[in-house]
Amino acid sequence: MEELVRVRREGEVALVLLNRPQKYNAFDSEMVEQFSTSLITLAVEEGVKGLVVSGEGKAFCAGGDLQWASRFPAGSPSGFINWLPVSIRRFWKSAGWGSR
Repeated sequence: MEELVRVRREGEVALVLLNRPQKYNAFDSEMVEQFSTSLITLAVEEGVKGLVVSGEGKAFCAGGDLQWASRFPAGSPSGFINWLPVSIRRFWKSAGWGSR
């Protein structure tokens, strides 16, 4: 699996780097999965007091990868509408906020 999200610790600060510079760090399903997994891990990790999100290459993040999303039978918007809420709910519950 390609490392689309890299995490580095610098003391109490975690640096999360989006790593799809050829696509201007646009999100597809694999990158969303890696990003949310990284955030979940950092949310419960002892000693993390801050988080910086940045991108490799020329751009921080172009948003959603429209080429990836256009492959959904219902069109581009359905790709993001169907995928992102699942990842957000997963993060929410893993961080312990889902029980509130």
